[in-house]
Amino acid sequence: MCRLYGSTMRAKSGTQIPVFLSGRTIESRYNPENDAERLLSTIESAKKFFLVLGIGSGLFIKKLLENNPYCFVLGVENCDENIDFLLQLDSVKSLQKNERCYFCSINQIEQTLPNLYVPAFYGDMQIIEQRAWINEIGNQFTQVQQKIQNAISFISADYSVQTHFGKIWQANIKNNIINTEYEKVFPAPKIDTTKKAVIIAAGPTLDEKIQKLKLERNSSFIIATDTAFSTLLRNNLKPDAVISIDGQHISQTHFIHKTDFSDTIFIFDLTSNANAVRYVQNQGGKVYFCKNGHPLSKIAANFTNEPDKIPNLYTGSGTVTIAATDFAIKAGFTKIEVIGADFSYKNNKPYAKGTYLDSIYFKESNRLNTFEQKFSKLMYRTELEKIAENTFTTKVLESYKISFEKYLEDCNLKFTKEDDIYKIENNLPQKNELADLRPAHVNSTKFVDYINQNYSNSKKTFSALNEVELALLPAAAFYRRTKPEFGNNANEFLKLAYYSLVGYN
Repeated sequence: MCRLYGSTMRAKSGTQIPVFLSGRTIESRYNPENDAERLLSTIESAKKFFLVLGIGSGLFIKKLLENNPYCFVLGVENCDENIDFLLQLDSVKSLQKNERCYFCSINQIEQTLPNLYVPAFYGDMQIIEQRAWINEIGNQFTQVQQKIQNAISFISADYSVQTHFGKIWQANIKNNIINTEYEKVFPAPKIDTTKKAVIIAAGPTLDEKIQKLKLERNSSFIIATDTAFSTLLRNNLKPDAVISIDGQHISQTHFIHKTDFSDTIFIFDLTSNANAVRYVQNQGGKVYFCKNGHPLSKIAANFTNEPDKIPNLYTGSGTVTIAATDFAIKAGFTKIEVIGADFSYKNNKPYAKGTYLDSIYFKESNRLNTFEQKFSKLMYRTELEKIAENTFTTKVLESYKISFEKYLEDCNLKFTKEDDIYKIENNLPQKNELADLRPAHVNSTKFVDYINQNYSNSKKTFSALNEVELALLPAAAFYRRTKPEFGNNANEFLKLAYYSLVGYN
């Protein structure tokens, strides 16, 4: 039984407070107001997000919201039954109506916290423990701690990516909008879905499959991930399509080849490296843009010459292999193979031969820091786990594998892995969502006008942010990390993100 509370009583001060089944109370029976004030004095006033363990009468949470009028409070009880019991108190019922307050049970923490806590806006979170409540739930507190830690780990991983790539993504979106204006008008790409779609990732087992690819070339529609593009070209295999979602500057090295690109379809995410896009355009490549979950990409898509001409490609945890598979599924292929998606280091190799790292490491190598040593450093930068003979993985690689296979399961696709090749059956192909794919020309003037019209530097609460301000948050996360002198003023970080978008890079 999860129930903690059995009744309510009036404290000497007149405040109605809940009573535990044990007969103890979460707050003082004499003057709970003074207790709340004492606890409030220990709170860091600069904090904007609080996780309060133990709702009680709601008196402390009420004072916390009053003392910090722009903060958000997530109150936790050990189960829904206790929340329902506490809602009979007018003080708790009024908090439930407050848009800056939310209640959840222990079992809901892992889902609720990531939905409500946005570090780019709130900054650091503070956890507040109502000591009497902690004592009352006893051994359950270990469960609470674990669920909070799980939620924070998930949030931290996502936020860490934003702090590193937020500004890069935004700059790429801005520059790629300009790149769309250089696009020539050409017809929808020819995607022969009667062939087998073969997706090429750059894992080490790709080396063993090159001959197979050559033998089956005429019956295959080859979709290369950007990392594998160089390997295919160096083996005289020109892919039918290339997918790139990487925004980093280094990603342009995948495309620096003196080859005619006119026979290949290039699908770039709007957050992809803009220099890579421009290089492909200059080489005659047919560039089509897609978008993923970045909110600024969604806004940009509203200002294209034709609505819905920037398709959405799912990327999961940010994996180009998932994006390439999603492309094949949306195109309507029924038989799909994925080669080189090893999600591991095999035979002491992190990648197939011929990737961009080969060129970079070869140029940088010397007798004291050899080509082989550089690849060893790459593989051993994190702890390795042996999963088979001469095969090792890491937590990151394993998370990519889980994300990829979960994506296939969520799409109701049957798949097997035979001889290091994923074989996917798409028995219920949807209408070809890419049949009308066209170069998307974004009106940059209207886009910037929309940003200017909807940006405000006076929003105090997260719920007040509009579509444009929410879209600036990933870049704001970058500035929060690099500009600590602004403290916890979210508007300052949003302002920096805004000016970097509408001004010059």
